Amino acid sequence: MPAFRFFLPLCLSIFLFHSAAAQKTSRGPGPMDTMPNLSRVLKFVRTGNVDSKRVVINVVVREFIDQEPVMGATVLLRRENPVRMYGKVTGQQGACALTITPDTYSVRVQVTGLASFEQSGFVLEAGSAYTLEIALAFVKKH
Repeated sequence: MPAFRFFLPLCLSIFLFHSAAAQKTSRGPGPMDTMPNLSRVLKFVRTGNVDSKRVVINVVVREFIDQEPVMGATVLLRRENPVRMYGKVTGQQGACALTITPDTYSVRVQVTGLASFEQSGFVLEAGSAYTLEIALAFVKKH
């Protein structure tokens, strides 16, 4: 029983110390907490013509706040019927191009440190080229 009497006050004092330290470092909402948390489409436009049986989609990924290009973002396009995935990684200018079959697609863009983007319903018609610009928001810190 003597060990229990020592252990309980020790645990309580560690808990209180940790709680006090956490309160001292809390600074309230900072700039990362007030930023938009939703990544979004900046632009989706048809830009020209290509081979009549294919579609070319140029995807540009930017940071939401300063519009800087995002290198290394994974861009995934998913066709539903039949299911088919297409993917690329953005280069130094935050861009990549995919040549795919015409259909309706879901688009997902993700990169570490920024909020992912996902949206369905992109109708890509045969013989067309498109530009899709996406802004990725910063992830809120908790």
